[in-house]
Amino acid sequence: MKRLFSALLLTAAATGALLAAPYALAQGPRARSVLCESQDGRYHECRMPASAKRVELVRQVSDASCVEGRTWGQRGGKVWVDKGCRGEFAEAGRPGNYSVVCESNDQRTVTCSWDSRRGTPRLAEQLSSTTCRKGESWGTDRRGNLWVSRGCRARFVPR
Repeated sequence: MKRLFSALLLTAAATGALLAAPYALAQGPRARSVLCESQDGRYHECRMPASAKRVELVRQVSDASCVEGRTWGQRGGKVWVDKGCRGEFAEAGRPGNYSVVCESNDQRTVTCSWDSRRGTPRLAEQLSSTTCRKGESWGTDRRGNLWVSRGCRARFVPR
């Protein structure tokens, strides 16, 4: 009985340590994308797959903006994030990778980075119970950034 309790306690401690640490999550055994997170606004680096010579942000998962060169970048086989940027990163140039999740919490207007070189955004998946309507609760500004408001939460992909 004592051994069983010790094993359970050790498993729980290991699981808690894994959940508490800042992490990079690879998707599958031959990972091509990595989730990298700046927690509490702190700088963090994540190792990328060896095949990734250039990386790109394929999905932003934070409310904080992810802007290349300011809140994320690449250096020596790693991607770095800072100032609350959290996103999924993948090898650049792979078709169909790019999407941005943009969320209006508490009905506030939020601006999210959008790579306008990819084309104009279209709503791919509504994540909120509040309806997302182009021009009313989501759109793009003059600089090509994506914005959401009025409780709209959605995933956007290039048109």
